[in-house]
Amino acid sequence: MIVNLIQTACNNGLSVPLRFTQTFSPSAVALRLKCFDNPKRSPKPHAKGAASCRTLLWRSFVVLLVRIKVCSKIIYEMFYGGMNMEIIKATLDDVKDISRIHALSWKSAYTEIIPQDYLNELKEDFWVPAFTTWIRDNVLIVLLIFENGSAVGCVAYGKSRDKSLSNWGEIVSIYLLPEYFGKGYGDKLLETALLDLKQLGYQNVYLWVLEENQRARHFYEKNKLQCSKDVCICEIMGKQLTDIRYIYSFDNFDK
Repeated sequence: MIVNLIQTACNNGLSVPLRFTQTFSPSAVALRLKCFDNPKRSPKPHAKGAASCRTLLWRSFVVLLVRIKVCSKIIYEMFYGGMNMEIIKATLDDVKDISRIHALSWKSAYTEIIPQDYLNELKEDFWVPAFTTWIRDNVLIVLLIFENGSAVGCVAYGKSRDKSLSNWGEIVSIYLLPEYFGKGYGDKLLETALLDLKQLGYQNVYLWVLEENQRARHFYEKNKLQCSKDVCICEIMGKQLTDIRYIYSFDNFDK
């Protein structure tokens, strides 16, 4: 398996600082292992050979651990290599990027969930007026995540809009460009937003996720949000959609 991973890394253009320092034929391996067969019956002249065998196996084990560590680094570089990532607070100058990320993410993530005609007609600047108001009036905090200077995702959060949970925080949206799905950017955005909400004094946070959006639900559950019984029904182009509330309580993880 390790060799396969190294080969995969090489195929992806990575420099792998590994070389095999020893090779063994099957007969040589059998000969070395034979010294462990019933050591009481082995003649004394073989005691030194057994010790050498144990030393050899121990060294091989250490080499294996080093290779596993290197392979772990290779795997990380395969997925995150070259990433120059930063998260910054958005300003009014960023609303076009925020709206574009929302629109492109919707078109990809909500295929077969939201009517396709609606997604086809969705403009990249659809959310510009809303985010202009929310940022200008300090209704929401918006964070953008950048890779190598380009905005690839965002999260918006603030005080709960649900009057029945007036002392809660709310994550209103979290979206990424489709090509950045599943690469860890969403985890970073969610983690940063939750930390900021905690520092703002909120002990509980919620968000809404479409019931049919299994990928998003798995993402939130993986990040320790819990599905509640609260639902919200909406309709788009005649299709009824159900939102489910997910909650996160800092009290559950601070103990």
